[in-house]
Amino acid sequence: MQSEKQTYKDNLFVVLIPGGKVLKLAKNIQKKISSYFDIYKKGSFKLNLPEIKENSVAIVPNSKVKKHNSGNNINQMYLDIIGYLLEQDKNIYIFRHSFEDLDFCREIYSLRNDFRMHILENNFNAIELFNLLSEFDYLIGSRYHSVVHAYKNNVPAFVIGWAVKYQELTEVFGQRQYCFDIRNNINFDKLINKLDKLNANYIDDKIKIEETLKIICQNNVFDAIKYK
Repeated sequence: MQSEKQTYKDNLFVVLIPGGKVLKLAKNIQKKISSYFDIYKKGSFKLNLPEIKENSVAIVPNSKVKKHNSGNNINQMYLDIIGYLLEQDKNIYIFRHSFEDLDFCREIYSLRNDFRMHILENNFNAIELFNLLSEFDYLIGSRYHSVVHAYKNNVPAFVIGWAVKYQELTEVFGQRQYCFDIRNNINFDKLINKLDKLNANYIDDKIKIEETLKIICQNNVFDAIKYK
C-alpha cells in the first residue's frame, strides 16, 4: 500500500547529495530528508529570444571563477577554447546567466575578433535562458544553473567550476570527464582534448543525457508533497 504523501512541513528537500548526508547526521532535525534533482514545474510564457544560427555553441561564464582561480590564466583558457571552436567553424554566442557577469562576457568577447562570435547583452529571464540554451550543440558553462538548464534540454555541457555541486551534477549525467575545477592547475592541452572529445560525441551525449533525465524525472519534489 502506497503511503500518504507528506506535506512540505514534514520534509526537508535537498538538491545536493552531500548536503543531504550531512543533514541526516544532525540529531535535532526531525524532518524526513530527501534528495531531488527535478525541482521545476513547467509553465507557459511568452518568449523574446534572438535567432541562433546552426552549428552554434554557447559560452556562459561566471565572474566568480576569478575569485576561486588557482594560478590559471583565465583569459588564455577562454582564448584557447574560442580558438578551438572557431577551428571547428562553430558560431559562438556569449551571454550571461546572472546580472553580474556582463562585464566578464564583454571581456571574453573582446579576446578574439571574428564574425562568428556574438555577444548577447539582453537581460533574459530564467524561462528565456532555459529556452535559449536549447538552441545550442553544447554549452561552455561556469554558472551552475546554466548547466542545469542545458541538461534539462538534453544539451551537453563543458563545465569550468570550483565546487562539489558541479562535480556531482556532471557525474549524475555521465559527463564528469567534461568538468574542470578552476581551483586546480588546469592543463590546457588536456582541456582542449576533452573539448575535442565532446565536440566529436555531443550528439551521443545528448541521447545519454535524455535517457538519464527520464529516470530522474520519474520522481520530483512536487509529487512528494501535498499542499494544504
